[in-house]
Amino acid sequence: MNKIAEQTINPTTRLAYEKLYGRTLSNQDAFEANHNLIGFFNVLLRIDKRLNNSDSHRLESRKKGRYHQANSDKNRGSNKNE
Repeated sequence: MNKIAEQTINPTTRLAYEKLYGRTLSNQDAFEANHNLIGFFNVLLRIDKRLNNSDSHRLESRKKGRYHQANSDKNRGSNKNE
């Protein structure tokens, strides 16, 4: 028996996978299903972090841009009154 098949999966988790797949799973199948799901969510988490990181940089740039735009508008407005 290989090391993957020797790994035990929580019975509730195994039951959930068996319902999902519609059949009884071997230890190896249950382990692989669990490993694949964890890997999938790991990829989603990395994508989300990357997107949120770039979004936060864009948001900061926009905030700075609005600040500078507002100040230049004020300066233009004060020149009109002179």
